[in-house]
Amino acid sequence: MSDTLLLDPTGTSHSQFDQLSWYNLEKNREAFIRSDDYLIDGGAAPLCVDTVELEAMSQGLSLARDRLEGLGQQVLAVHQDLFFRYLTELDFLNQSLAAGNEGAAEKISRLMAAWAQFENDYYPVQYDRCGARRLASDTGELSLALARATGTYELTEDQVNKMMRIYLEQSALSLLAKKISGSLEFPETFTVGGKTYFAKDLNDIQKAAIFLSWWQAKQGEDIFGSSHSVTLHSQDGDVSIPVDGFEDSPELNEAFAKYISRLSPEESKKIQDQIFGYAKIADQDEPWLSRLARFTGLQATVFAALFLPRGGKIFEDILRGPGPDWYRLFSDSQAQSRAEKGQKFAKTVTAKSVGTTRAKRLEERQLGLDPSGDCIANGDGTMTRNLPHELGDTFRYANTQDPQEGGAFEIQQWETASGKKGARVILRGTETWDAGSEQVQDMLTNTESVAGLQTGVEKAVAEALEQLGVSADTPVELVGHSQAGIVASNLAADSGFTKRFNVQTVITAGSPVANAPIPEKIKTLNLENIYDHVPKLDGAINPPSPNHITVYKDYKKGLNPEEVHNRDAVYAEMMDELQSFHYAEVDNFLECRDKVMGFDEEIVKATTQRFEIERNYG
Repeated sequence: MSDTLLLDPTGTSHSQFDQLSWYNLEKNREAFIRSDDYLIDGGAAPLCVDTVELEAMSQGLSLARDRLEGLGQQVLAVHQDLFFRYLTELDFLNQSLAAGNEGAAEKISRLMAAWAQFENDYYPVQYDRCGARRLASDTGELSLALARATGTYELTEDQVNKMMRIYLEQSALSLLAKKISGSLEFPETFTVGGKTYFAKDLNDIQKAAIFLSWWQAKQGEDIFGSSHSVTLHSQDGDVSIPVDGFEDSPELNEAFAKYISRLSPEESKKIQDQIFGYAKIADQDEPWLSRLARFTGLQATVFAALFLPRGGKIFEDILRGPGPDWYRLFSDSQAQSRAEKGQKFAKTVTAKSVGTTRAKRLEERQLGLDPSGDCIANGDGTMTRNLPHELGDTFRYANTQDPQEGGAFEIQQWETASGKKGARVILRGTETWDAGSEQVQDMLTNTESVAGLQTGVEKAVAEALEQLGVSADTPVELVGHSQAGIVASNLAADSGFTKRFNVQTVITAGSPVANAPIPEKIKTLNLENIYDHVPKLDGAINPPSPNHITVYKDYKKGLNPEEVHNRDAVYAEMMDELQSFHYAEVDNFLECRDKVMGFDEEIVKATTQRFEIERNYG
């Protein structure tokens, strides 16, 4: 399959996505084989080109490739025919030699010499620099390179369907979110931290995320206690930052209180039997739903919930049904996992780069200026890090940001030979899968971020930039994978944050960011492995525009969610490959990014500052 590209240079020509239907998606359910196909939605080619002339050139190159390929096939057919005749004649002469016929040996020798000469002539004709097959391949690559570089190559509708068929999951998630929001007694208005929210302004995904945030926070309160602030640890000391959550809303507390009361074990068993009964009905009466369940990997209970009467008690029953202690047991297992990671911290690359004690970890450090971004091992067992320039290296840098106590992020600053300054915030994704512990990079921050709430992590980043004295005219880049990408996007969509700091670029990988209204002036690049479930949790396709690009790729397929979502093995490598293909839209983004951030100049100084953040209780 050839390299392909979907263009939307104006932000309005989005019809290929709009035309997708369940019928078309179902029609293309055959296995999608990993190829070099990148689907690029949004962006703008920087060249002013005559597209008619370019298309004619591309068609001419394609025609030349086809003719050369045809010539190569003809030569191959002649070769195969002659090879058959050669073997037939050789067999006859060998029989003649065995029969003692005089002169047979000499004829065999001449025949083999002639065939050897033919082989010597055949391979250059096909595969040398000017060989037919080699020329066909080179011409095809030239045609694709021309299309990539000028932004004139488009996917056919069938190719888009094949690439995007995996996004059936988003339809399922949107349907589930609609069912959740419809089953909840959601207040028309509610307040959080003095801000008033109107239910009519929220989509179903946001409503579901608000409820899940509220519910998780209440579970966390039972285990850890209530939390209304986070502490930011830095080289300059500790700062307590007030944080409001959905659990602090009087209106939400009144509306959702019933979801916290518990059922008896007998009631719980009855509810579970009912849920699985509905799952069986769904499987028998709606086979398409059963296929979709297997396709997306979502549990049968989710699909059973879709078939319960609107306004029923299914979600109340699901949340209350498993019994009072199941979340505490889960939280205990996550606490044990955090403790085990903490015990191994001294052996990590992070510890070798920044030290083991908090005082050491929070020291400002010089970064090397090797643009590769590699870590350099020192003779004393420590490591020196370089300031990364390329996208893949920037994400791999997060390997040196492991948390020890709570969460962690870094802010890099640099200066060029001309005096230009730049700053970059590098965040890490989810570190624990429960909610409400001291580790803020958890599931609670995940759902709060999807809901659009200003989280403790976002407030900590703003405070850290203030502490460092990053000026209002210093260009800032925000980078994050998974949860970190949502946080980065929400910061860029926060008008208060962007009035104070000069956010220029946002780069995310595997993050559900469709609901973050980032201003057009901020350039964004979002990467999604189409087999990764996480970026689909927003239930929508990222809106494209000239400055907002989403790149889709069938990069890695697998049943293990961690494998298809991996920061290094999937997204960093995906970025490396994407840059090597030189699509016009991506090259334009990178060129503008390098220019505004100072990467097109000689960088003479670079530092990094680590910050750590913990959730407080009481």
